Amino acid sequence: MDLMMKQMSDLIKEPDLERLDIEMNAPNFFQILKVERREIRHSNFLAWLLDPNGSHGLSELFTKWFFRDIFSDDKVNWMTEFDVEDLNFNEMIIKREWRDIDVLIESPKFVVVIENKVDSGEHSDQLRRYRETVERFYPDRKHAFVFLSPTNLVPYDEEDSQRYIIYSYESLRRNIEILLDVNGERISEKVGYYLKDYLTILRRDIMKDHESIELAKKLYRNHKEAFDFIFENRPDQMSEAGEIIKQVIEEEGYHLCACNKGYARFLPKSLAAVVPKTGSIWRSKEIFLFEVDYRPKKITLKSLISPGNEEDRKQLIEIIRRIDGAKEPVGNKFLSHFSAITRVDVTAEVYEDEEKLAEAFRKFLEKNREMIEVIEEAILENMNIL
Repeated sequence: MDLMMKQMSDLIKEPDLERLDIEMNAPNFFQILKVERREIRHSNFLAWLLDPNGSHGLSELFTKWFFRDIFSDDKVNWMTEFDVEDLNFNEMIIKREWRDIDVLIESPKFVVVIENKVDSGEHSDQLRRYRETVERFYPDRKHAFVFLSPTNLVPYDEEDSQRYIIYSYESLRRNIEILLDVNGERISEKVGYYLKDYLTILRRDIMKDHESIELAKKLYRNHKEAFDFIFENRPDQMSEAGEIIKQVIEEEGYHLCACNKGYARFLPKSLAAVVPKTGSIWRSKEIFLFEVDYRPKKITLKSLISPGNEEDRKQLIEIIRRIDGAKEPVGNKFLSHFSAITRVDVTAEVYEDEEKLAEAFRKFLEKNREMIEVIEEAILENMNIL
């Protein structure tokens, strides 16, 4: 047994690896929904907790703890944490994405704005814009502005930093833990499960202080070479997606041509022997191909005339430009008269299921079959000039 196989053998027999696997695969409502680091989902859950009339049945319990934090900050001079008990929570309205604001708490006497950042920072002067929006729509009410993040991010702008209360996910976690500890008997079993699952996500995926993090670090220290080897040889989703796309192209009856990572090119079989091989770019030398450009966020299908023999290029340009719907050629080096896009992200987790990616791409190809056939027919009708 060589050294790497010995290290892999030691890793697979490591009890801590099984412990970590059990921990990571323990049922968790939020993990099942894949919301661990999705900002909008965290904002949804926060808004739900803050709503005194929410279906959680907590009334204002969580909202009070949140307000005690906010109103004890020096940036709020019109209320203190001692005034929270006197508030009428039944009059409060929680708004999501109002004027692009993540969470807005509206009360007859004041408004609280919460801007939530999980992974990204602020952009496009959004904090200033939110301030100005609230001041414009609620001129007769007091305002509090909260900047929530895992790491106590501070606004870039000086005025924003003086107006926004810096609030962390650690504070959210503490308040949920207090809620469970002090009011546990008043919380329904189902809501209790939600809160405990959310605490696990906060600790493990947002704040990185969960016991599973330490276990993972220990495993890596003890089996570094094996883990590095596994990482270097992990499946490449782009390459795997390319294999699926090429397979579908062939299954749909097309002739597969030059391909490389991120691109799959093909011709209808009737054109494979007709299109001149006078191109200077693709290894198969065709001067015209259909190209599938697949990458994160989208797949593009386009007709493409490559650099090569200028006379052949001119003839193809003339043939294709006469087709109804042909656009003015896009590009300098490669010329495209027809293109179509689908918002299929080949790296999305849903498409780790090969059948789902194959089905999505097949539908896209079928939707554009008429375009392919029209171009095919036009070239075949003008074979004599190529």
